[in-house]
Amino acid sequence: MEPSPLWNVTSSRAFPRAFIIRPFGTKKIGETGPTIDFQRVEDELIRPAMARAEVLGATTEVYDRSGPIGRDMFQRLVTAQLVIADISIHNANVYYELGIRHALRDKFTYLIRSKVAGHDMPFDIRTERYLLYDVDDLAKQIDPLAAGLKATLRGAEHDSPVFSFVPELESQDPSRFIVTPEEFRLQLQRAEIKRRSGDIQFLAAEVSREDWGLQALTLAAQAQVRLKAWAAAAQLWEQVRAIRGGSLDADLQLGAVYQQLQNYAKAKLVLGRLRDNTALPLPTKARIHGLLGETSLRRWIGDWSASDPGREEAALKSPFLREAYGSFVAAFENDLNDIRYGIHALLLGTILRDLADRLPHVWAELDFDDEDPAAALRAIKEDVIALPRSIEFASRAAPQRERAQQLEPETTLWCKAELRLLTGASVGRIADAYRKVSNAANPPMVDFLRDRLQLLEALAILPNAARPALDALGPPAASPSSRSPHAVIVFLATRPELLTATEPSALGEQILTEVSGLGDPDELLAIAGASPAEIVFHEVCERLLIPTLVCVSHDTADFEQVNSATWGPTWAQQFSQLKGRLPVQTLQDGPGLPSWVSKTRVGLQRANTWLLYTALQYERPVVLILPSDLSAEAEASMSELLRQFGDRQIRTIRLATDHDERRD
Repeated sequence: MEPSPLWNVTSSRAFPRAFIIRPFGTKKIGETGPTIDFQRVEDELIRPAMARAEVLGATTEVYDRSGPIGRDMFQRLVTAQLVIADISIHNANVYYELGIRHALRDKFTYLIRSKVAGHDMPFDIRTERYLLYDVDDLAKQIDPLAAGLKATLRGAEHDSPVFSFVPELESQDPSRFIVTPEEFRLQLQRAEIKRRSGDIQFLAAEVSREDWGLQALTLAAQAQVRLKAWAAAAQLWEQVRAIRGGSLDADLQLGAVYQQLQNYAKAKLVLGRLRDNTALPLPTKARIHGLLGETSLRRWIGDWSASDPGREEAALKSPFLREAYGSFVAAFENDLNDIRYGIHALLLGTILRDLADRLPHVWAELDFDDEDPAAALRAIKEDVIALPRSIEFASRAAPQRERAQQLEPETTLWCKAELRLLTGASVGRIADAYRKVSNAANPPMVDFLRDRLQLLEALAILPNAARPALDALGPPAASPSSRSPHAVIVFLATRPELLTATEPSALGEQILTEVSGLGDPDELLAIAGASPAEIVFHEVCERLLIPTLVCVSHDTADFEQVNSATWGPTWAQQFSQLKGRLPVQTLQDGPGLPSWVSKTRVGLQRANTWLLYTALQYERPVVLILPSDLSAEAEASMSELLRQFGDRQIRTIRLATDHDERRD
């Protein structure tokens, strides 16, 4: 199952931050060379190329001040995703700043210089990533420079000569030097506590272009993972990876997230490129192999679980069973301290052994490359004999690992329970071990074990032990019912004066006509703000028995006072009554805007953006209802908003406020 396209609302394009290092003013090259206006080079070459490469950026001129070079400039040299350095002249500041960049970051530095005969760059900094430009024809080089910047951001090789000649150096992680404002962290925490995935995505999009945007995106992605908002998490981790030009943490997270989305092809692709990295530490390699094993395990279960009859044969024939087994063996070999990998390998090895013994004709027909099927089976049986000893030995250190917070106590319990099951302990000991897990572990862990035991039962593996273990776990807990709409309706009153052109009753009838044809009320959810027109929308949805959510920036006395002054005392009375009947969701606690919000974005555009993120968090089709007779300014604003979200993913209906029905 592909991730929902509805969450592709903030492009995963990087919007990388660049830092421009260049001489200032007009300078002469050598004694006889031409004179170059470096401001003109920036304005007519560098900036247009950055725009085409979708790169934002600043120059060292921002920090040019008397006295020592500013701390901000040093920080930008380390944290900028891309540095563009003009080395046309032997300028001490430019080379000093370039040296800092080359010493601290291994890649994402691009050099440019003017094309002057007899004036070459120093040998020590010659690199493939540079561009020669003709100062008399700057426009001609815009496209080549844009292509070079894009290639640099995609590049995996070092472009710093320091890291090329001293490969043992480690490039600095830019996130170490950027502090995310506490105000943002608190808003993100508030959204997570309230389990509002849409708010998290909105906040991430709002700050993605800030200097600290990369760290903010990472925090938001981690929050979405904790909320199990997998499609949203995938989108954010992809954006983090794009900005960083590859990221171990992002790739590991993406592998796990794509598993949850059942997008196994992408999970395998992401993890496969990590597996081939020989420089990774052994525990990290183990985790990669473990995630690959989980991916193959899920695909294997999908291969045979619907087969009836012939389930056992389908299970044995599936190549994903052998893939999963091999991956978990490799994971345990890379980290013998993590007994979870050993238990996974032992479970799958036991299944392979028993199914192969039961269906020898099927096993004999399987392809093991150059290995004989009989020899492959002997190796598996030897592993099944050897693995319990290694697991038992490693489990002795479990208390120490638990104290070091490397392994949760309940994880040790389920590993011990499965070890009893898979090594032929008495039925009583097996049942008692599973009973301990049931008493001590959280419900998700118990459900995880129940699924594994039911898998063994379905394939008739260890039937005499699996059933008592299942009985010891007890029946599954009843899952709480959660309503998920089939579609979400969003009404945007893009003109506060909408009701001056249309009477409430007439507007209500138009809304009623449109909404009543959108489907079964039980399958819908309606979302709108609290302007007079939006209150009419909420009232119509109530009449139709459609659940509706009132979304306001903040619900305080200040909110009511300001809007009463705008819309009159009748509005205040209607809003108060509405709050008594319907749930109200707020974006923030008070009226003050966050420090990162530009004043140009205050107002309807920001509120409407948030409403759409709130709707899209349900990962269902969105129907957007708008007035048809918008002003030119409002129409342009709405077009900009829909471009941000991708208008192909949101169906738009226009209300015929002038009695001329029009639909997009």
